[in-house]
Amino acid sequence: MRTPSFTRPSTVLLAAASLAGLGASFAVTGPAAAVPISGVVRAELESPDNAVDKSVIVACPAGKKVINAGGYITAGNGSVAMDDIYPDETLSTVKVSGRETDPIATNWRVKGFATCADEPAGLEWVWERSDDDTDDAKSVTARCPEGKTLLGTGGTLVGGNGEVIIDEIKPDGGPGVAPTEVTVQAAEADAFTGSWRVNALAICAEPLDGQQRISAQTAPASVNDGVRADCPAGQVATGSGAEIVGPTGEVVLDDSYPTNGSTVDPPTATTVYGQEEDATAADWFIRGFVICADD
Repeated sequence: MRTPSFTRPSTVLLAAASLAGLGASFAVTGPAAAVPISGVVRAELESPDNAVDKSVIVACPAGKKVINAGGYITAGNGSVAMDDIYPDETLSTVKVSGRETDPIATNWRVKGFATCADEPAGLEWVWERSDDDTDDAKSVTARCPEGKTLLGTGGTLVGGNGEVIIDEIKPDGGPGVAPTEVTVQAAEADAFTGSWRVNALAICAEPLDGQQRISAQTAPASVNDGVRADCPAGQVATGSGAEIVGPTGEVVLDDSYPTNGSTVDPPTATTVYGQEEDATAADWFIRGFVICADD
């Protein structure tokens, strides 16, 4: 069960992560030319509530393009993982799938989120795949073409049959540093003899004004936990990401999604949450990433 120290924003207000220097001005590094982003909004769709593997496909409002993919699982209790969190190649929709890692008799559901915007200049979908083999852990990095920066992220598994979980969708960059790539990592939660692969998806475009990556993380412990990473005032969240640090394959990435926003208002934060797939005594923590740009 989730600890009372963390609750999704749909039930109570999340406490913002404490980040030193959030109000500071950063000199963004990367390509010199930059343009503003406009019309950023959040679209969402929830699946039926039952006890079978399922997925949702959420579309952007008419006239807008996907710039980030996110999702979360409700009532999975560590036995359900997001198998797909990715934009389609036309950048019109986002697919989020949930798959049981252990049999669970109770009902659960999956929710998908698409961060959408007026089409930025040079918008591009970049895909990279790992080796397709029986290794118990693997990662792959999708990089933006030279001169472009990263707006948003996505990841997906092929194979694994619920025995493999994504534990990292990590954009590079930092405070004042525009991201240009995303690394997606996955590992076997239980022994699996078949072949599988992990795919990384990068949504790229011409550089944006003020673009940077902000992060926040939980304290190391052996407890289900989550955190929220916020953009500085005056910026919007174009993308998100998450990283579980600790025992490999023991913690399910339960949430990675734009915290706020609506079909008329832009998101400004990312929420991430991790749940132990099997009980582990080892300490771990989860780190959330939000990609920001000037509004």
